[in-house]
Amino acid sequence: MATIEDFFSSYYQGDRLKFYSFFDTDFQRTVPLNIFLYHPRYNNIDLGVLKEIEEINVVKVENKANATLKVERRGEVASIRLYLKMQFGKWKVVANNVF
Repeated sequence: MATIEDFFSSYYQGDRLKFYSFFDTDFQRTVPLNIFLYHPRYNNIDLGVLKEIEEINVVKVENKANATLKVERRGEVASIRLYLKMQFGKWKVVANNVF
């Protein structure tokens, strides 16, 4: 899924504005961009390096999806789950799962 790859790509490149744009509307309403750019809680996250998208499950009726990813963090490879939802015609990452 291109959204997941672009999400990680913006993280790697340090493009905080683009990275923020991938998060769901609920998060963006709660955490304004200026807070996101400067607050340590949002600057010091470690997503790791995306190794593989193992599985994607889409529930079209609810406009939701979840993906099982293999990431490498601090020398260890682990599986994580990322939740997404369709908003305004684009897949957005549910931020509660990331922070």
